[in-house]
Amino acid sequence: MRPCGSPHRLAWLQGVAADEVLVLDQGRVAERGGWAELVDRPGGRLRDVWP
Repeated sequence: MRPCGSPHRLAWLQGVAADEVLVLDQGRVAERGGWAELVDRPGGRLRDVWP
């Protein structure tokens, strides 16, 4: 997965009230779940780009 930008640009997502977050990889859904779940997921794609 290639990040769409630097991790600080993803910071605004942390404050968004969303039931589900989708992580895309080359236009396909690679992961889905809550913010905390995705950031804490071992080997997760969002975790890889989040500081």
